[in-house]
Amino acid sequence: MLLLSFNIIRAQQVKKVDCCGDINTKATIIINDNASNAATLTSPGTVNTSFNFKLSSSANTSAGVYNTDGSLIRTLWSGVRYDAGCYVGQWDGLLDDGTQAAYGSYNIKLLSNNINSTWCTGVIGNTSTDLTGDGVINAAPVNMCFSVAKGYATNGYSEHGAVLKSFDLADPNKYTNLRYNMTTQSTNQMWTDGNIIYCGGGVQLGYDANMNINQNNWVYAQYTSANGDPNTGIVAFPSGVVEDSNNSGSGNVHYDHALSVTKTDYKGVISAMEGQQSGNFLFVARNLKNELQVIDRRASSGALLQTLTYPDIKGIGCDASTFIYIVYNNAVHKLTINSDGTLTDTGINFTGITTPGCLAVSPDGSKIAVADDDTKQVKFYGPAGGAAVYVLGAAGGYGTSPLAGEARFFSINYIKFQKDGSFWVGDVPYDNDHNLSNNRAVHFNADYSYKESSQHIPSFRSAHIDLNNPTRYFANFLEFRRDYSKPLDNGKNGSWKFYANWGDKIQGYDIFQRFGQVVTLGNGRTYAYAGGQIYELDEAAGARATGVYLSNNQKLGKDGSLFTINSIDNAQDQVTVQTISFDASNNPVFSSPTVFVTSPYNNNHNFGQVPATPYDFGVGFSATSPRYIFYNGSSPWSQTKDDPTINWHLGSVLKGQNKYEWVTARGTATDYVGDYPANGDIDIGNGYPTAHAGGNLMMVGRFAIIQIASEFWKNYTGGAFQNNLHNIYYDNGLFLVQGGSTGQKSNLLGSPAPMAAGNAFATDAVLGPNGNITLAYCDEGQHGGIGTFEISGLETIKETVVPMTIKAPITLTEDKTNLMRGLPFRSQNFTGGNGWSLNRQPDANFNVKTSVLTYKPDNIDVFVTGTSNSESYVLRSLEDQGANNTNNYLLTGKMCWFTGKSYPGYEGVRYQVLDVNGKVLIDFNVLMDSGNGYLQSVKINGITVQSGFEYLPFASFIQIPQNFSVKNINGLLTVSYAGYSTTVNTPFESGGDLNKPSNFKVRVSGNAQLGISELKFVK
Repeated sequence: MLLLSFNIIRAQQVKKVDCCGDINTKATIIINDNASNAATLTSPGTVNTSFNFKLSSSANTSAGVYNTDGSLIRTLWSGVRYDAGCYVGQWDGLLDDGTQAAYGSYNIKLLSNNINSTWCTGVIGNTSTDLTGDGVINAAPVNMCFSVAKGYATNGYSEHGAVLKSFDLADPNKYTNLRYNMTTQSTNQMWTDGNIIYCGGGVQLGYDANMNINQNNWVYAQYTSANGDPNTGIVAFPSGVVEDSNNSGSGNVHYDHALSVTKTDYKGVISAMEGQQSGNFLFVARNLKNELQVIDRRASSGALLQTLTYPDIKGIGCDASTFIYIVYNNAVHKLTINSDGTLTDTGINFTGITTPGCLAVSPDGSKIAVADDDTKQVKFYGPAGGAAVYVLGAAGGYGTSPLAGEARFFSINYIKFQKDGSFWVGDVPYDNDHNLSNNRAVHFNADYSYKESSQHIPSFRSAHIDLNNPTRYFANFLEFRRDYSKPLDNGKNGSWKFYANWGDKIQGYDIFQRFGQVVTLGNGRTYAYAGGQIYELDEAAGARATGVYLSNNQKLGKDGSLFTINSIDNAQDQVTVQTISFDASNNPVFSSPTVFVTSPYNNNHNFGQVPATPYDFGVGFSATSPRYIFYNGSSPWSQTKDDPTINWHLGSVLKGQNKYEWVTARGTATDYVGDYPANGDIDIGNGYPTAHAGGNLMMVGRFAIIQIASEFWKNYTGGAFQNNLHNIYYDNGLFLVQGGSTGQKSNLLGSPAPMAAGNAFATDAVLGPNGNITLAYCDEGQHGGIGTFEISGLETIKETVVPMTIKAPITLTEDKTNLMRGLPFRSQNFTGGNGWSLNRQPDANFNVKTSVLTYKPDNIDVFVTGTSNSESYVLRSLEDQGANNTNNYLLTGKMCWFTGKSYPGYEGVRYQVLDVNGKVLIDFNVLMDSGNGYLQSVKINGITVQSGFEYLPFASFIQIPQNFSVKNINGLLTVSYAGYSTTVNTPFESGGDLNKPSNFKVRVSGNAQLGISELKFVK
């Protein structure tokens, strides 16, 4: 059998025709099996390897070749959208590994669909008024304070974004960034006198020898009005000092007027902070140091007046000027504030409180509100102490019931009064890694009645849906109920509601996976996996430990069956299944394991690392056969597999078999730098670590869905984007559609943009009551809740079959409109040929590679790198079909400026079309604003076709391969790039002939990298 070279053939060719026969018309494919005729393979000839298909409407299509036993041997194309009409397709007779198919009978399956994956604007668990964009609230307020007209909040920890916010009292779910909002990495304390906001926080510096987190901590302040520094509003305390901390997460944090500074000390964390409304003192507590600092808070001072000792300070509250209430030594104390800042205990006792925590004093001094950390209640006292006059909250909080209530608290981390006497209770943690709270601040009227809530789930890594009850959603251990009859919003329309918090009785949970799975089983009871153990979710008793433990290589099916995957001699993966029953206490009981499937020996596909344990796995059921789906989202585990021709990530084995029914989701190469593939393949390049390339696998009926989070994608560019994509495949191995967005594209739309999510690697997908698939995902810091996609149009899937037979030799056609044909695959030092030429030989300052922006042998790009100021360029002839002298032609392709900056005064990096005499006809250029690094303008032939790109990062735009075209129709020339177009009446260079295009030029000057792909010329 003759092995055909990838360099001279295409995987498939599809052409639209005027009419076609019936879709099921039998075709005969003729394949050359005579090695002596190998030289004729590149010669033009008649192709009779065609098959016909017809689309009644525009559709996404994929096609593959199958053996008669149903196994997929060649994917012809994936995710290509064709308009309605008749088409002729061609198979070149090769298998996916590049070898020739044997003589015999085959079936070509064509899969068409109009599935849509639509991002739901509303986010479950987030009450933010703005559902996306700059105004969305992505973390619950860690602390709050109030002036007469405004509220102020801090989001606590932030690596790169704004920390401090303000809001109108009429809408506490709509924030505005304060002027100076990134002075610390974590701001947990705040207080205001209405004129100045005082904030306490710091920067984490790493761990000491005892694994304590060393920190620099300090107090900073800014004006609420336009006073102070006009850009920042910073208060320039004369007694302030310069604080300059560097942290790998937040970068350099600089502040010129810091107060109460502690350096490299885990005990320096500020545990409470409060000031006198009418006096001059600010009190700063550090409970780990048993220390209370008294500071002159006036803008003209900032001096440290006293450092007092009180053990284990948990809370501080001041009246206008006379008294301070401090929780220390597990009791509430009322102290008189002396003129020098010292304090005198009044001896007044506050009774009926077991474990006092934070506290607050009402504006008129008549109420002292104290959190009881033992009973999870807020207890209100008068200034004379004694017994509580009112108790707010359900005793025991979520320890007595998991069901949510307006006044049921998991934890109480702050109480803050507004000037009208209403108050907020913060059920929000400072430490998000051990966050079990409700992530909400609850607003109560002065008469203790409920008013409103502000709930936002900060950085979280666990999102699930009950596999058999799609109305139940889970973030960490919080449960929400969804009403599918209403469009998702911020919960105000009743589309979702906070239902329960199951975290009180969970032990030993993983911060990266609170609930691993949730499923309601045949006995009518709901079970969840957390911390290695199965819990029953009982609304009366809470989360009940069953004593049944699972390991990371086990997963429950929808019917409760337990699937376990194990490695056999590091060469095979064997999956066993155990059916489920229940004992008298409704604890799961699993049968003895039986073998479900075994992967092929010495697996050549990228489904596992050594030992061969897949990154994730799933069980799917088609109409006829149960199958097991193997998946690995990681990069190849050896360099021998860094080859897109054999690097696969998804495969199916039918029950009882040990061979792959199909493999799909081809991987890119690790040095790939192009856009994320939209055809179902997996990007393992673009500079991110091995374990972060993919996400997890979900099975819904006949659909296999891969979530793609890919943290640090394009890390080498400094972008370090996080994607939120999902690929959907059918159970025959063919790709259906991709949903979501890359972080790079989301970055072009603002922050956070629609579909943007951080580390969205924990996902679930279920079939909802509306007949659509709902995909839910976690979010590490973008939209502050459970994000969802609605996958509709499942009924549009059409699978058609064309029988084929291989039995005789042929020659292959050559598509001369394809200017990328014949290029060598993955060449590291391309010197020209096949219509391409270089103006100089490659050297240390000039290099041309292929297959950098692309990764398949039938889709090759040219990637040009220049590092010197002398002009270097690559030419591609446009005269493959003969010399051009026509006013009707079309030049198309994709181009990107991967690196390299053009700006006024330096414009040496560009793409051009030349005529037969070398005159420049068309010139493409993209300019950067050299002052701020943002995109300035797009120019075609010196004409600005688009400008005014405010805050659009230059690198984010130019690195995405953008479509371009030069279209000449009867002498009317239209040129476009990235959707921006203009009409061209005269050539860029005087004397050029627009009817005689001859060469396409990629020009570099200076330190630049440019890429060109999918270049075609039709006349």
